[in-house]
Amino acid sequence: MARKEETRLINPFLVVGALLVIAVGLGAGLWLALKEGPLEKPALPVEVVEKSDKQAPPPKQAPSAPRPAPAEVMEETREALAAVSGVVYLGAEETRAAGVTVRAFSNGKAVPAHEVRTDDLGQFQIPEIQPGNWLFRAGGEGLAAVHAKSYDDGREIKPGESQGDVALRVVPSATLEGKVLNAIGKELPGATVHVIRGANSAGEEVQGPPSPPFPRIGLFESPPPPSKTRTGAKGEFALHDLEAGTYDLVAYASGYARQMIREVRTGASEAVFRLEPEVRLFGTVKLSSTGAILPGATITVQIPLKEGPFLSGTLLAGPTGTYEVRNLPRRFEARLQAMIDRADSCPYRLAPIGGLSQIRQDLLIMDNRKITGHVVHAFDRSPLSDVEVAIKNRGGERSAGRSAADGVFTVQTSFSSNDLIFRKPGRFEGNDASANFMDDSPELDIGEVELVQGVRVSGRVIDAKSKGGIGGALVRAFRVDQTVPDWERLPSQTTSGAGDFTFDFIPPGAYYIAAQAYGYREGFYGEPKGATEGLHPQIQIPPDRNFQGLQIALTASALATLSGLVVDTTGTPIAGAQLTLRSIENPKEVKTLSGATDQSGEFEWTSVPVGSYSLSAEQADYYPGGLASVSVLPNLKDQQVKVVLEPKSELTISGRVFDEEENPLPNASVGAIAGRMEYLFAVGFLSEEGLLNLNPSGRRGAGPLLQQIKTGNVAEARSGGDGTYSLEGLRPGKYTVVAEMKGAFDLRYDVDAGASGVDFVLRERGGAISGVVYQVDGKTPCTKFTVQVMGPPGGFYSSRQVLSEDGTFEITELGDGVYTLHVRAEGQGEASLFSLEVIDGAGPTDIKVVLNGGGSIVGRALGPKGQPVSRAVAKVGRVERTLLPDGTFAFLGLPQDRYALVVRHKDYAPIVVPSIPVSAGGRADVGTLSFGNGGTISGRVRYSSGEGCGNRLLRAEPAISEFLADLLETPSTRTDGQGYFSFPRMAQGEYRLSVRSEPGSLLGFSSQSKTVAVHDGQTSQVDFVLDEGVRVQGQVTVQGRPLARSTFVLYPRGGSSRGAAEEFVTVTDAAGNYLFEGVPAGNYEAVAAEFSPEDSRSASVTIPDQPVFEQNFSF
Repeated sequence: MARKEETRLINPFLVVGALLVIAVGLGAGLWLALKEGPLEKPALPVEVVEKSDKQAPPPKQAPSAPRPAPAEVMEETREALAAVSGVVYLGAEETRAAGVTVRAFSNGKAVPAHEVRTDDLGQFQIPEIQPGNWLFRAGGEGLAAVHAKSYDDGREIKPGESQGDVALRVVPSATLEGKVLNAIGKELPGATVHVIRGANSAGEEVQGPPSPPFPRIGLFESPPPPSKTRTGAKGEFALHDLEAGTYDLVAYASGYARQMIREVRTGASEAVFRLEPEVRLFGTVKLSSTGAILPGATITVQIPLKEGPFLSGTLLAGPTGTYEVRNLPRRFEARLQAMIDRADSCPYRLAPIGGLSQIRQDLLIMDNRKITGHVVHAFDRSPLSDVEVAIKNRGGERSAGRSAADGVFTVQTSFSSNDLIFRKPGRFEGNDASANFMDDSPELDIGEVELVQGVRVSGRVIDAKSKGGIGGALVRAFRVDQTVPDWERLPSQTTSGAGDFTFDFIPPGAYYIAAQAYGYREGFYGEPKGATEGLHPQIQIPPDRNFQGLQIALTASALATLSGLVVDTTGTPIAGAQLTLRSIENPKEVKTLSGATDQSGEFEWTSVPVGSYSLSAEQADYYPGGLASVSVLPNLKDQQVKVVLEPKSELTISGRVFDEEENPLPNASVGAIAGRMEYLFAVGFLSEEGLLNLNPSGRRGAGPLLQQIKTGNVAEARSGGDGTYSLEGLRPGKYTVVAEMKGAFDLRYDVDAGASGVDFVLRERGGAISGVVYQVDGKTPCTKFTVQVMGPPGGFYSSRQVLSEDGTFEITELGDGVYTLHVRAEGQGEASLFSLEVIDGAGPTDIKVVLNGGGSIVGRALGPKGQPVSRAVAKVGRVERTLLPDGTFAFLGLPQDRYALVVRHKDYAPIVVPSIPVSAGGRADVGTLSFGNGGTISGRVRYSSGEGCGNRLLRAEPAISEFLADLLETPSTRTDGQGYFSFPRMAQGEYRLSVRSEPGSLLGFSSQSKTVAVHDGQTSQVDFVLDEGVRVQGQVTVQGRPLARSTFVLYPRGGSSRGAAEEFVTVTDAAGNYLFEGVPAGNYEAVAAEFSPEDSRSASVTIPDQPVFEQNFSF
């Protein structure tokens, strides 16, 4: 008994004592830890120190470096904080908003870190705020939570600073109401309705409060909806707290597809949704090697809906390996891919169209893929062994082995998207190749992989007379077989002060090494050749030895004097204009000349090297101007030019943008580019074909015009809430004005700066081509096929796989133009329809496509040594096929007819088979075709004085039947500094070779053309001689006013000194001035087109045989 009582008395004291010892030890340990070094985050340890001090004082220790007391640490922390203050305004006025809430969101977080209210003067203050990126928003009861982005303020706040210029804005809230019904008009309670995007009455894009980040699993809408609600018992809904404006809405419900309604106005009539039954996409995820289902597999989904937002996210396969996506409309596109830790499926692409309510797409994860190919030497296509191959994919980067003696390599992978990396020692340049499995095939042959072996090339550029080195010269290595140089990758070096240069890596092949220096004619390695001996000297660089001691001698250019006058549009001289003269004979300039006009507006450069230049002039009170091309010729001692500058002005073009029902369209993009329609045709911005192609993906017409405007070249604006726009800061003259919204374009030509009431009517370009695809019997619908839509040329292209029980298809969102439709079903045939026209947004909707079980063209194309070549393309009519890795190709379902075949590869001359008869059900086998180097066209363009004519454009147009000419590309090239040119790898046949000035140039020599025959293995020599002729210049006026930026043409009448029958074309500048160069003396008809050829005026003129002839024309 006593022992038990003693135990009860002693144990509490032992426990208390032990706790005290532990507390003291912890306090001392923490205090010692704090003395060991500086704190990374002072605020947290300060709190610990304070608690330790209260529990037990730290023991005394030897003196050490002094540390700030806790209060001092807290003071430093406060100094690291920042302060923010500002004002909140109500509406568009400067009225201040009292009593509203200001919230501060840190780094995109959805929960505000600070909330304060404005005082009676609308001011607010956050005295202590952490440094970082912040978003400040204002709101409150009765105020819009979804409002224009410009009302908020996002900024970076730095430690210790105080920012007092935060300006926020609030506006009264508006409501948007409506109903959600099903397809037969029954109300749908519990449906989801939300805003996708919107704009306020001024056309500004709106946004809601910051959204929380997406969860890892699930499908989510992008961008996140700024406002969301559900319908009531009668299908009604109301979206509150919106700024007044127009909004795009989407609605969906269980068992129903998403539907979108565009541009619903707040406070207007109700928005009514009629939802159709949903389409359900489902399937099972399986493993290829065993067929086992894969529960828990990850599935990435991307669904860009036409009638709704972009859906994307991640799903997990269920316990039975299945997945499901609901609420899809009847027409949609989907991209799916399944994956596990170490393997994935190919990316599946679906575009079902038709009456399917359930679509099954099983996803097969491949864990046993194989990539094959062969590595070759780029110089002679011989196989390369012992090449290191690495593979990089979602699993990381790893070594995958080496190529065998025959260059063949094999790589095992379980991923669909791969990058292969090839490396080989011995001055070989590495290469990368993509290997992407686009279907369920377990094997992929990527064909040839080329490795380039380079050598070092060095030498010196010297003066041909003094033999001294020329510093600052530009030396470049041009491949002889590269028709158009790749200027970004062209090997180039600048010589040292002693004239030395070194290329560390030059791939083997035939080159000419060119050198340029200011005041010298362009020179080349080797002895100069005569004008009849073809291209300038070449050097053959082998793959196995370096070149040293190359010497390029440059001859000093002939010099001439260039002088001129800079005036305004009234002819008054402009003093102090800054002038720059740049060489344009080569894409990279060696040197420029600069100067300024004197008090009389005159300038003069002496000792200007002969050549072609651009001349620019600038003065503070005028728009920049100049001449696109000035030729400094050797036979003129004193050459004079005139530059006209326009005074700066503040003119505007204004108007409205609205739809066909005259509703204003806010936020439309409107731009203006200077020039009449004729001018835009002349410089290549517009073409007759382009005017018919106003779809947003086109490369001609309004598309590039708008892009040109967006680069800031002229003017751009957006329409406001009432549809009005104003283009400001325009110079006097004619403009082409473009309005664009949602892919719809509208143009206005020849609009005067200062014009008002320039209105645009836009309607959605919703053109569609639809129909039914039948099998060969013409009765049975085809349920699975691929549809390709191409056109207009250079513009729209779409390819999609269609799953349809009734064979129907529809291609939407087509702009006006002419299209080609190609349908193909594996194992059944194909069919093509041409000249399908979409006009005013309406296209053919009842097309009957019958797959042609007709004839076929098959064959194989190999390299010169019988090896397969990668990335070769075969073309029959308008249908192209990429050759398979073994070089084979096939065109199926061709109607009975005769066809031309062209097979192309970048390294060889095209293979042409001009006439292949195909019979119904027949098989035309063209056998094995061999690529070769073809023939070469080379020559020189020179002046009659013998001087080479640099930077002239030449085109070699096939002079063959029209249907074959469509298959062959028209190659082009330019002359070098001495006027030489070359067209390598040309297919055998006849060509029309033409030489002309720079496209879009406002002056230059007229074009010349000759017919030349090309034979395999031979070089055809063609030379052109251009007469320096007469420089003709002056001014064109119409009814007393300058004819600005308009086409002006000289047509030979009778004979000229050259006997040419070709016209000279230029475009007048803003003051109506024109300039022609190289015009032979003789009789001409001068034609000025103000708006179009129907408005042209003409006058006869005789040009005398003299260097310069000035003639004004007044119509």
